[in-house]
Amino acid sequence: MEQLNSWLIRLDNEEKVTIDEFISIKCDDKTDIVKDFVKLHKFNKIKIDFISNPQEYIKLMECFVECGNATSMYKLGKLYASHYNYDTKNKVIEKDYEKAIKYYKMATERGNDNAMYNLGFMYDVGKDVKQNYGEAIKYYKMAIEKSNSNAMNNLGCAYNVGKGVEQNYGEAIKYYKMAIEKGNDKAMCNLGCVYCIGKGVNRNFGEAIKYFKMAIEKGSSDAMRDLGCMYEHGGGVNRNYGEAIKYYRIAIEKGNSNAISKLGRMYECGKGVKRNVGKAIKYYKIAIEKGDSDAMNILGCMYYCGKDVEQNYGESIKYFKMAIEKGNDEAMCNLGFMYECGKGVEQNYDEAIKYHQMAIERDSERSEKNIESFVQRVNKLNNQTKYKYYRALIQNKKTQRYAKKIVIKCDIEEMSNLRDTIEELRKKLDDLTEHVKYMPNGEGYEDAKMEFEQLQTHY
Repeated sequence: MEQLNSWLIRLDNEEKVTIDEFISIKCDDKTDIVKDFVKLHKFNKIKIDFISNPQEYIKLMECFVECGNATSMYKLGKLYASHYNYDTKNKVIEKDYEKAIKYYKMATERGNDNAMYNLGFMYDVGKDVKQNYGEAIKYYKMAIEKSNSNAMNNLGCAYNVGKGVEQNYGEAIKYYKMAIEKGNDKAMCNLGCVYCIGKGVNRNFGEAIKYFKMAIEKGSSDAMRDLGCMYEHGGGVNRNYGEAIKYYRIAIEKGNSNAISKLGRMYECGKGVKRNVGKAIKYYKIAIEKGDSDAMNILGCMYYCGKDVEQNYGESIKYFKMAIEKGNDEAMCNLGFMYECGKGVEQNYDEAIKYHQMAIERDSERSEKNIESFVQRVNKLNNQTKYKYYRALIQNKKTQRYAKKIVIKCDIEEMSNLRDTIEELRKKLDDLTEHVKYMPNGEGYEDAKMEFEQLQTHY
């Protein structure tokens, strides 16, 4: 206790103190000052050079973890999950998802809602950990009980698309509104999109604009981009390319990569600006560097069509696959179509149906038309191939209705052969059942054994 008091006095006098000194103090009372110590550290009474020596920060957090501080457990989890220090805006360590999950779970056990949310998000996205929607929903609900608005928003998203839960637009809207009451700008933007598209509610552009503007007041770059889209396409407002470009540029200033892609599209199409394909491609490539999947898909389409660039199917597939890795359903549709038609690739129905189903899982309206087209092609094939794709479609709840459109016709000879095959299989099944019945531990084994022993006695 004396060592601790001496250290605190020096700290109050702004004398030079070190983290190692604090760590070395063996005192139960140290736990009680952890919160104050975090506060003192925040106000720079203790200097830690995160950039050149990130291990000092980790050492400090681990000390707090030993003292049972849940916030420090959460911060260490976040650090290992992102390899990024949000205080210094720098990469400080290598990612370690096992450690991230360990610290998040420690913090979760102590009631830290941010750790619950982050755990849910890791399982939801499935990046570098095995995707598990059930676990994601579980942790989101735990965080919601602690009034975490990000978890409310993400659970709303899950209900909106039917991810890990039965699709339910009413529940989606309920959770979006819960998050909005907590001031969550992402939920404002998402609810704006719900009203703009009209899924689960009557389309209402006025409500959409209201929620987009609420989110913009919170600084949401997604809402700025979405309001820009409304002005570009004239949805609920008079079409105004100037306003569209204005909102796209404001969103870009906030770091929104998709807005860069949207602005590129304006230059490609000559909307509100002089048409300039070179400038459009420049914007697309900037957006791609920032991870925007729409730009990847657009550039893939340009190379596929040979529009304003030299046609190059290899480049097209490359960009489509990049976009698919980011979850872009349009790119899934495009690549599925290429495999279905054999355009730029060898025709491959297995690959085609794979990408069509990926897209329909994301509620892509275009994928529904693509699968309709795919079924029409399949109906021209032989019965064996038809049955193969019928099985592929019937096993997916969202494509079962398309499976039922596959027509399998049999002539008399085929029906006769099929009947013989069924009878042969039934006989094999009966023989196998009888065999199993008289195996050790089978229900007829003891009776058969007794009968056999009696026969031995008689003969």
